[in-house]
Amino acid sequence: EGREYVEPGAVLAALNVKTGDSLLGIDLNAARKRLEAIDWVASATVERRLPDTLYVTLKERRAVAIWQRGSEYTLIDTNGRTVRATRMPPGYESLLLLGGPGAPERVGELLLLLAWEPAIAKQLRAAVWVGQRRWNLVLTNGTEIWLPEEDAIAALQRAAKLDGSYKLLSREFGVVDLRLPDKLY
Repeated sequence: EGREYVEPGAVLAALNVKTGDSLLGIDLNAARKRLEAIDWVASATVERRLPDTLYVTLKERRAVAIWQRGSEYTLIDTNGRTVRATRMPPGYESLLLLGGPGAPERVGELLLLLAWEPAIAKQLRAAVWVGQRRWNLVLTNGTEIWLPEEDAIAALQRAAKLDGSYKLLSREFGVVDLRLPDKLY
């Protein structure tokens, strides 16, 4: 139960049981640990259901972003953990694209930042972690928002306010630089 992304063969291999094995001889705790070692699995339970069933429940990790490094793409969960995929999950086209070294470790902070301004979050196509210290946001229309290292929330709120008043983000600007608190470029 709960298997969506994990390959059935990986589950069977982790259980390490064969047809005809005694249910009482199976180490449920060891089987659970092997299941939780699978990349997509956040947690697992394994139960005996006598007389002849081994019942497995999986809670899978959910991808929130795709991290691009050169030509390589890796799925990222909400905790910033990279999740290898033999295939992309359904709906991957709507996942946020991340770039920059260290971006996966900062995805949680980025999601919290975006929660402050959902109108901008809806327009977001990609986010690049720059110099291990700040974000550049790329909107669906190609406009970039350069956020400062300090107080990115205030800068993002400022951009949303300017967009509400002057439609700043729908104009044909290549970059909106908000790195300085008292200036807009």
